[in-house]
Amino acid sequence: MSAEPATATTAPATASQAAMFFAEMKGLYECAYNVTTVIDVAGSFTAEDLSDAGRRLNAATPALQVRMGLDEDTGEVCYRLDDTPPATEVFDLPGGDAAAARALIDEVAARPFDCEGGALARYAVVRTAADRAYVALVCHHLVVDGPSHARLAHRLGQAVGGTLEAEPSRAYTELVRRVRELELNAAADDLAYWHRRLPEGFAPAVPWQREGDGGVGRAGAEAGAGAGAGNAAAEGTHALSDRCILTPLPRRSVERLEKAAESAGVRLFHLLAAAVHWAMPTAAGQPSVISTAASIRPLGEDGDPVTGYFINEIPLLAAKNPGASPLDIATTESPHWREDLRRRYIQFTDLVSRSERRADSQSRLDALMLSYRTTPRGLAWRAGDIGYSTDLYPKFLEEKTDLVVRIFHQSGDMECDVQWSPRLPAGAGERFASALVNVLSDGF
Repeated sequence: MSAEPATATTAPATASQAAMFFAEMKGLYECAYNVTTVIDVAGSFTAEDLSDAGRRLNAATPALQVRMGLDEDTGEVCYRLDDTPPATEVFDLPGGDAAAARALIDEVAARPFDCEGGALARYAVVRTAADRAYVALVCHHLVVDGPSHARLAHRLGQAVGGTLEAEPSRAYTELVRRVRELELNAAADDLAYWHRRLPEGFAPAVPWQREGDGGVGRAGAEAGAGAGAGNAAAEGTHALSDRCILTPLPRRSVERLEKAAESAGVRLFHLLAAAVHWAMPTAAGQPSVISTAASIRPLGEDGDPVTGYFINEIPLLAAKNPGASPLDIATTESPHWREDLRRRYIQFTDLVSRSERRADSQSRLDALMLSYRTTPRGLAWRAGDIGYSTDLYPKFLEEKTDLVVRIFHQSGDMECDVQWSPRLPAGAGERFASALVNVLSDGF
C-alpha cells in the first residue's frame, strides 16, 4: 500500500457538504450524523493488525482525512486533507458477545465530532478472544455516503489484513470539483423549476405536530384498528429500540410491489415513496412532502471507487385526493418526481429557505426522510486466515429528524426500517410505522 501525501491546501466543498456542515453547526444533535461501520473479525491476526487498521485505512482513504471549516475571507465552507493518524480506542472484553462489543462501540460512536477543523473519523477495537474481535470505524456523514458504505466496510477488513490499496487523493479532489460544477450549473439552470415546485412560503403539513390529535389521521386510525390482528405485516417485526421498528416484508408482498410498479409503468422507488406519503396522517387534499437522499456523483459513476459524501436531499411533494391509494399517488406524482430527481443538484438549503418554518425553527421539507438502498443486508468474506462479516444496516443512535424511513431491497428481500424522534406525540411513530408496513405488506 502506498498513499499519496495529504495536502494542506484548502478548496471549496460541495454545496451538499456545506449544507451538512451548517446542519451540524446548529448544535441540535450530539451524534445524529455519525455513521458506524463494525466488522466482526475471526481467525489468525495480531493485536497490531487490529490497532493499526485505522491508521492504514485513513492513510489510504482521502475522504477520512477531510477537515472542514469556513474560509475567513469568503465565508465559504472549504475542506483540506490532513493525514494525521486517527484516534483508536482498544478494549479487552474476554468472552464478550456481539451485543456487549456493540455497546462499547456505541459509547465511542455517541461522542460528537468537531466538524470545524477537527478529525471526522475515529476507531474502536473490541477484543473478545485471541481469535475474535470487532473493529469499528465511526465517521461523520460528511465523509461517507450510502454508495460508499459497503466499499468502506470491505476496505476496513483489508486494512486489518494488510492488503489495502490506496485511493488517490487527486481522485477525491477531482470528484469534489466535478460535483461543484454540476451544482453551480443547477443554480443557473434549475432554479426557476424549483421556484415553481416550491412557491415562496410553501407550508407542507407536519401532521404529527398538530395539537389535539396526537399525530393520528386517516392512515394512522386504520393502522390502529388493525394492529395486533395477526396480519402479515406483524410477522417478523421486532423492535431495535423504543423508537425504531425493523420489519422484513414477506416475499409475496415484495413480488406484489414489483408487479404493481411494473404494471403501472412507475419505478418501484416511486411506489414506495407514494406508500410513505399515503401513511402520513394528513387530511385529504392537504399537501405532504418527504425528503429523499439522492446521489450527486456524476451519472454513471455511482460505483466509482471514491469514498466520500456526495448526497443531496430532494423534496418529493404529493397532494392526496380523497380515497387515493398509494398506486394512485405514484401514478399521478411519478412524472414530477422523475423531473425532481433529474434536477437533484440544486442546493437543498436554497429550497428550505422558500418553505415556511415550524415553530421549533426546523424545516418542514425534511420532517420525514426516506432512503432506498439496494445493497446487501450484510457482507461476509475470507482473506487468508481471517474471516470478516458486517451488518450494513445499523440503527441510528440519535434521530436527525421527526421520522426516518429506510427501505432495504436486495434479491427479492425487502425490509422497512422506521425510526422516530422522541419529539413526536406518544404513539405517533408506532401508528405511522404500522400504517406503512401494513400497506406495503397487504395493500397491493
